[in-house]
Amino acid sequence: MDNELPVLIRQARQLLTKKSYHEAVATYQEIVQCEDMKHSKDMWLRLAWCYEQMEAWGDACAMYEHVADMYEQQDEADAAQALDAKVQDICAAWIPKDEILESSEVLQVSEVLEETPEPPTAMDFPDLLNELKGIGDVLTLTTGEVLCEAGDPADFLWLLEDGVLGIQLPEYLEDGEDMLVAEDGVSVLLGELGLFTRQRRSARVRAKQTSRLFQIPISTIEACESAAFKLAMLDLLKHYWMYPILSKHSIFERMNDVDRRALCDLFTPICMPSGVRLIHYGEDHDGAYLLQQGCLFFICKSETGEKQVSSMFPGDMVHLGGLLHAYEANYEVRTATSVRLLHLSRHNIESFIKSRPWMVDILLRYSRRAAWRQVMHPDDAYLWMTNREIHQRRVSLSTDE
Repeated sequence: MDNELPVLIRQARQLLTKKSYHEAVATYQEIVQCEDMKHSKDMWLRLAWCYEQMEAWGDACAMYEHVADMYEQQDEADAAQALDAKVQDICAAWIPKDEILESSEVLQVSEVLEETPEPPTAMDFPDLLNELKGIGDVLTLTTGEVLCEAGDPADFLWLLEDGVLGIQLPEYLEDGEDMLVAEDGVSVLLGELGLFTRQRRSARVRAKQTSRLFQIPISTIEACESAAFKLAMLDLLKHYWMYPILSKHSIFERMNDVDRRALCDLFTPICMPSGVRLIHYGEDHDGAYLLQQGCLFFICKSETGEKQVSSMFPGDMVHLGGLLHAYEANYEVRTATSVRLLHLSRHNIESFIKSRPWMVDILLRYSRRAAWRQVMHPDDAYLWMTNREIHQRRVSLSTDE
């Protein structure tokens, strides 16, 4: 459900504009069940307000009481008292005395939440490695045998258990091969960038001596249903891909390591099919996006009014102005292929920015750049050699055989 969060929030906002409160309630109920929104006071207040507009006073009071409890837990006594007073006003005005239940008979929202099962946690890294080995096959390479060539499809993830592999980037032939050496009892991860971005291999890998690996099909990894496994793979993505990528973006490169790792935890993965308009012209669209898989089209208008189309690939970011309220996009973003995105919402980054106010000035300056500069590419030190080309072919519209 968390993958649909940006869409649900947009739908709820549109329903409020239309005063379709019953539909809005159903949508906000879905939103507050999402892991990232269970403690969002803003979303619970919107749900309470919708109930109030429907004159569902009991439900409205329960929602307001729940938010008041959240304020009290955060030592915001004034806000909690204000909501308690609002609940008392609603009860005094609309609920007949003989219909008020004893407090012992009232089921509080907090009690319902306490009965909710604990959310799953990510398995430890050693357990993840054992899980990966369990769904993989043992592969032995003799000296000189090639594991993969640059340009090969990314179909496997590998764990090097024993031996030495040589890695050669085509663009750095004069520098020779980098060596990947297995240490006793320590599995070495290889091919993770293909797993994360689904791009073709960027290097030639061959055995420098007899080597033993576990070969795990990426399709098998993606088919695993275990919540703990999926969360562990998300942690792997943050550590091996997101964190290095953010350090290669100029807006985050001066951020310290602790802050950058904390920022990684604020992104939410979402998937979208091809042909979807992600950001509309003139839209106050919530949040920024880091592209993990697939391709996006970025469309803006030149000074002559002509449309200019550029492409975005894994590692690129767009719409940082969306982290500011009332920022209207002067461009459009569409999915050229099915994509996997990492969404950074205003809600998720709000407290992060409050404790780092210097970020506001950076975001303001960035949002004022020309439209064609609103896409952020990693700098020239980006060593994963992302394939930034699109090969297009003409499609005939003729129905003749």
